[in-house]
Amino acid sequence: MANHAKNGSCFQLLLIVSLVTLTSCGCQLGRQPSNNRQWTLEHAVLPCAHFHDGSVTVRNVRDFRHTSETCMIPSYRDVAIELDQVARVDLFLCYFDNPQSPFAHSMLSFGTYDGQYLLLSIEGRREKDEEYNLRNAACRELELIYVFAEERDVIDQRAVVRGETVRRFPLDATPDQARKLLVRLLCDANRLHSEPRFYRLFKDNCTSNLAEPSGAAIGGPLQQAWLSTFPGFADRKLRRLGLIDDSLPLRDQRAAAEINALAKHYRNAEEYSLRIRGR
Repeated sequence: MANHAKNGSCFQLLLIVSLVTLTSCGCQLGRQPSNNRQWTLEHAVLPCAHFHDGSVTVRNVRDFRHTSETCMIPSYRDVAIELDQVARVDLFLCYFDNPQSPFAHSMLSFGTYDGQYLLLSIEGRREKDEEYNLRNAACRELELIYVFAEERDVIDQRAVVRGETVRRFPLDATPDQARKLLVRLLCDANRLHSEPRFYRLFKDNCTSNLAEPSGAAIGGPLQQAWLSTFPGFADRKLRRLGLIDDSLPLRDQRAAAEINALAKHYRNAEEYSLRIRGR
């Protein structure tokens, strides 16, 4: 009975989403994507990557400090990474309300052998005073932005300030696969400078833009996992595919993967990325 109720709730929600999309998108059909709008502070600057001699410099890596949902101290920095030092990639799943929900925001973070981390959050780029909601996410009212950031910035914003449930899952990827995936995503981010795109809830969102590059770099099963399930259930599918550890029961693994308490305790500590990993 519980499964039937859960499936019924998901179906009802999808039906509502479909109706909202069909009834409110017609007026946006002639709108063209642009990088020239009055953006909200956290989406004001596009990152870009410059490759040279086996390394990459990622410019405009966000490093904000958040004191509330609307109060933040902006800062950007350039990050240089030796590509042969890229060693691992982690998947973060952020649950907005219900930590058992099928809906979540997915992010990737790339780590080097010496403990450097670069996080990517693909988001709907909002204009000043514009809120993210079901309508504008589905109806070509938001552009797409690749936010490359320090982990402290984005994780603190979501786990501590917004109170989202945030879980971290190390992916079973080789260093070469992690490296290829990072390069691909950096190149995708560069293209947005000349080819702006709309964020679309169902076709061009945080998850779909990670799925195809991940499938190409790590293997088709990872792409299949994200495309064939709701992001909030991605950990279940990835366990079955052997792409994340499945030595614990799912409930215990999710509890072990949750980093909210660590993020809150260490939000101002040095070596933040290592500490939220329990090191």
